[in-house]
Amino acid sequence: MAPSILKKDEDLVQDPSRADVRLEPERGEIRFRRFAEAASAAGAAAREDAPRAAPVAVPLVEEPGEAIAAKPFIGPHATYYDDRWRWMDWRGRRRGWNWPAATTCGVWLAYRKMYRWAVVYLAIFSLFVVLAAAGVPLRLLGVLFIGGNVVLGTYANTLYFQHFRRVARLVGNHHADFRTTAAALATAGGVDPAGARLMVACLVGVTGVVLGLGALTGTLDLVF
Repeated sequence: MAPSILKKDEDLVQDPSRADVRLEPERGEIRFRRFAEAASAAGAAAREDAPRAAPVAVPLVEEPGEAIAAKPFIGPHATYYDDRWRWMDWRGRRRGWNWPAATTCGVWLAYRKMYRWAVVYLAIFSLFVVLAAAGVPLRLLGVLFIGGNVVLGTYANTLYFQHFRRVARLVGNHHADFRTTAAALATAGGVDPAGARLMVACLVGVTGVVLGLGALTGTLDLVF
């Protein structure tokens, strides 16, 4: 045996109480190692057995590729609307401002292929013209008309964003490939100058017909 080991054994024989001092830390270290190994094995088993978390649903505009597909759908001024949609979605806002929507008397809705909203606007406009011909003060109708256009300008970007998401879902249900999806979105989106001209013709036509009939029948009563 080595001299150092013999020296330690001689010391233990001479003073047995020192054995506890030397052996207790060693026993504690052994117990600690066994506990650490057992804990590590249990943790590894738990990680293997733990169910994987379900994927979190991501907003449509944030999914990979769909932010790119939004620009072909928008067409002209795509960067502006894409930036506004991202900003509104990030801040959780539904209000913004859109000058064309607020100042074109619904023509912007038809231009952006939101035909259902264009029809709603045309119906409300026709009601205003009928009320004006029936004698409702034009000042009151003017205030209501301007207020309605301010509301439209405030929520126009949100309406357009919701229109894009609805069309994107419908297209996504029929096309799985990204390229075909983007092409279908570009076809479904974009702008419609002919629709905008038709909307102008409808606005002018409704106004002319209602006022003309009122003048012919003698029921026209414009009150300022």
